[in-house]
Amino acid sequence: MRQPPRQSFIRTAAAPLAALSLLLAMPLTPLRAQGNDDSYEPAPDGIEPPALVGRVAILAGRVSFHGPQDTEWVPATLNWPVTSGSSFWAEPGSRAEIEIAGTRLVVEGGTQLDVLRLDEGGLLANLAQGGACVRYGGPFAGPGHTVTIQTPRGSVTLNGPGYYAVNGGAADRPASVNVASGNAVVMEAGTSRQLATGQLAVLDGSPGGQ
Repeated sequence: MRQPPRQSFIRTAAAPLAALSLLLAMPLTPLRAQGNDDSYEPAPDGIEPPALVGRVAILAGRVSFHGPQDTEWVPATLNWPVTSGSSFWAEPGSRAEIEIAGTRLVVEGGTQLDVLRLDEGGLLANLAQGGACVRYGGPFAGPGHTVTIQTPRGSVTLNGPGYYAVNGGAADRPASVNVASGNAVVMEAGTSRQLATGQLAVLDGSPGGQ
């Protein structure tokens, strides 16, 4: 299994927006994957299990995974637990959906997504390349939870239930954040700005962006 390319992957804004249109058709209620059961191996004695665990809910095409202790990428499987340190690589033309307590995160083709932290405080993820969409809802969107997605040009924090599309950009193309519904805060070059429903932000690495 080859590793994802290290150079930046260029995608147009249409790709994450296509996934966003699929999310908009879904109700903000938890969905279940088919094909595997939800049983996991118990944690070994002396190891504290994570307080919050997501799962791989949908797979289409070729999607690879590695955990915090892994040195190689392996094929992702349905219902695989998602915790801090999980990373996903979706080949071009492929897709994965991660469910976390009623919230859905769509990993589009040509995308590497790293889950830096997943706990009772929320989710911190790094979009190394490609595009991702978030249907933020369910218990995970309750008080005390935050969702922050980092890109090479800046980061976005989701401040409420809604539908969001994030494009990581590339060396010669800025990142972008599209708020189909909800509200968010974009951080870029030491400055912040608010986004409301229907607004799009372009992150080019300069203060204030576009």
